Amino acid sequence: MLLTATSFGSFPFITIILIIMAINIAMILVTRRKKRLARERAVLASFVAKAFERKDDLYWYMACDVMAKIGFDDVVIYAVDASRNECVQQAANGPKNSGERKIHQPIILSMGKGIVGSVALSGQLELIADTTSDPRYVPDDDVRYSEITCPILVNGSVVAILDSEHKSKNYFTAEHRTKIQEVARIAALKLEAL
Repeated sequence: MLLTATSFGSFPFITIILIIMAINIAMILVTRRKKRLARERAVLASFVAKAFERKDDLYWYMACDVMAKIGFDDVVIYAVDASRNECVQQAANGPKNSGERKIHQPIILSMGKGIVGSVALSGQLELIADTTSDPRYVPDDDVRYSEITCPILVNGSVVAILDSEHKSKNYFTAEHRTKIQEVARIAALKLEAL
């Protein structure tokens, strides 16, 4: 069928235009995703290359310069103190960061208490899609509805916890799981070297 001035209002022409628009939108989204992934790889490469002399410096760098830049808005790093059976907030990005490397109203959780304390005991990542349905959830500065909590293991022992929460239910995905596990793996190597 030839396109003529009278066929512009026809169904096939509109369908073709819509298909072209859909393809263009898909190409834009793919390009944005590739750029985001490239930025995230650069952040992780910088983390790998960076040297630390103190755990505190490592924790703050992870919270503010790594996790925040790879898509985690609200992050708290807990150090696990096995001798005291506690998980202690050490660094944060988001509402808990009061600036100047200080945590706003830091909390300490007993091992086994809350999702963080459970991960400290199990050594296994937990992704909670809806915190309102998990009786272990301990609200900190505010109630949030999704949580992902990942242990940092050194020589088989949990030494720290990466914890991120989000205000939306079902927020964290398999992609978030992969990213937080990669940060934890790099952090473990850094902590082992300290």
